Amino acid sequence: MTTLIIYDLETTGLEWETKHIIEIAAAVIELQNNPSQSNIIIKDEFNKLIDPECDILNTDIHGIDNKVMRVKNAKNFGETIPEFIDWINNHTEKNNDVVLASHNNIMFDQKFLENEFFKAKMTVPKNWRFSDTLIYLRKAMPNEPSHSLPKLYKSIFSKNLKSAHRAISDVKGLCEILNYVYSNELGTPMRDLKNLAIKSAFWQDLCSQDMSYILQIKSDQIILLKNIYGMRTVNDIIAHYKTDNELFMWAKMNLFKTNCNHLANMMMRMIRHYKKMQQ
Repeated sequence: MTTLIIYDLETTGLEWETKHIIEIAAAVIELQNNPSQSNIIIKDEFNKLIDPECDILNTDIHGIDNKVMRVKNAKNFGETIPEFIDWINNHTEKNNDVVLASHNNIMFDQKFLENEFFKAKMTVPKNWRFSDTLIYLRKAMPNEPSHSLPKLYKSIFSKNLKSAHRAISDVKGLCEILNYVYSNELGTPMRDLKNLAIKSAFWQDLCSQDMSYILQIKSDQIILLKNIYGMRTVNDIIAHYKTDNELFMWAKMNLFKTNCNHLANMMMRMIRHYKKMQQ
């Protein structure tokens, strides 16, 4: 049986290539069958601070500073992540997959986690797969005005999420939302999140996959890119544009029809990152 784990990260910033993880929290969830009603419950929890070995400059977001790291005797990523792997293995039957699901996983948590593994010269376990609750909840609850975790929680439960932007609080809040979805027959999260799961970038050639999958963008620009320019994958682009500057200008002028530099930059970071991981 595949184990389902809800996880969350706190970081020193938003840029996954240059910033660092400072907290990781997770919960193993399972379906508890009661005579009157079944519920999604938390079976076990994991929560650790991770020393980024640099100054933490965004304490106002999560309340974590370097003093807390010293008081809690936090270890760096390379020393902490084996504890997380062991904890997961203790809840996973031998040779079975585990699905790690987080809110905005594809564009944030998974990228940070994979990049930290890469920098520590470690490999994401081959039986790990990843799922995104943001994508799932947008489909399960399409009429909600916002699907950000704090706003969605407040909309559902008419109260604020306690200690938002601390990893364990976000994990517990997300578990409550998934149980709400299940209890109100809006979806079957235990099954659906497993079905949506994808392999880690360590175990797939993202540069040969469809760009709409990698960038999670489905737009007229992607359709034009495929049908007119004949370029479907990152490898197709790299074959035609060799230098970073040429790639950037091509992405800005042809892939994104707006003057939005951060989108072109995002694409370039992903190209460089995944090519580096596959070398």
